[in-house]
Amino acid sequence: MQTALLASEQDTFNSDTELMQQFLYKPGFLAARIDQICTVLFAELTPDVTLPQAELMLLIDRRGAMSQIDLARAAGNDKSTTAYIVSNLEKAGRMIRYSDAKDRRVLLADLSDRARDEMTAIREHFARLQVWLAQGDSAEAHQALISILQNIARDGETAAPPWQRDPSEGAPDLDDATSFLVRRLLQALQAECIARTAGLNVTLRQFSLLFILRHRRSITQGAFSRLFGLDPSTCSVIMRGLEKRGMIGWKRSQTDKRERIYQITELGQQTFPEYYEQVRIAQRWIMRQNSQDDFALMVDQMRRIVRVHNAVLRYPGMVAELIG
Repeated sequence: MQTALLASEQDTFNSDTELMQQFLYKPGFLAARIDQICTVLFAELTPDVTLPQAELMLLIDRRGAMSQIDLARAAGNDKSTTAYIVSNLEKAGRMIRYSDAKDRRVLLADLSDRARDEMTAIREHFARLQVWLAQGDSAEAHQALISILQNIARDGETAAPPWQRDPSEGAPDLDDATSFLVRRLLQALQAECIARTAGLNVTLRQFSLLFILRHRRSITQGAFSRLFGLDPSTCSVIMRGLEKRGMIGWKRSQTDKRERIYQITELGQQTFPEYYEQVRIAQRWIMRQNSQDDFALMVDQMRRIVRVHNAVLRYPGMVAELIG
């Protein structure tokens, strides 16, 4: 734990390698990277159904038809995200909605006949994803990670959307699924940071770019994509958001007029320390029920998942060199 803390507190870097090494101690970065990995791995198994869609289908298959609000709580999602997923499943012919016989004002979401025919395969693929995520370490070490993530996922005092677990004894639910629990950690970090920095309107990824630009004189969209490991279109959204807020600016490259060179502005420099402090407070709050040893183990296990599977990503970033 001490090594991880010292690395994360470093403020001067001599190279991009040293700079990016810091992100390998950040739960938010690791959780986001694992979430990307889970999306790709599950798509290899079930190309027509996304991982969030599969989770809703598994919940309904196990618990029966639910209202959209109950489904959101069961999946730990906000209502708008759940509505979007349900709508896409409905368009694909995998979900139907009908009025509740007990209260005609309530619409229930249920699986279509087509979806029920697919559930055996989807359940097997979801289970296989969890097995893949446990590769590269002992069962005991991975179970320790699950226990830590469960403590965080079940915490009802974070700003993350509420999660209502299945109360049935022995129900498998999402409670021990690595892919779900890691995303729940990411949700909690993002929600806490947003809640604690109201008015700044800076996402964790935008904060990461500010962090990079505080220690790097400039960066292009392509360089950010290669360094951080994101597709260029996502990088464009991140940069455009910070530019609109006046936190970064750009000038044309003298060697390639099509290329923009981004730098942090004075406002970005002024905003960064406040946001950085709130990110640290949010992380401490989320981890308050776990020890420092738990934190070190969680980071180590998440790094292991990234190390084993990072190569499946189309944009692996510099992480591939640092963690391989």
